Amino acid sequence: MGVPDKYAMKHLGQSSPNMIKDIYQLLYASKEKEVAQTVSDAFSEIYETKYDTGNKKCQ
Repeated sequence: MGVPDKYAMKHLGQSSPNMIKDIYQLLYASKEKEVAQTVSDAFSEIYETKYDTGNKKCQ
């Protein structure tokens, strides 16, 4: 939800961010897909740059 850990800790009465991250952290399908696409795009760009046969530096 974009709330910084320190604020959530104070509001929930937690002494450490571990409790928040272990118990209250949820994965949202839409965000999970977005992150997966971001990682996939980054690796695709690296792969295409490294193995671009049209790139004289890579041959």
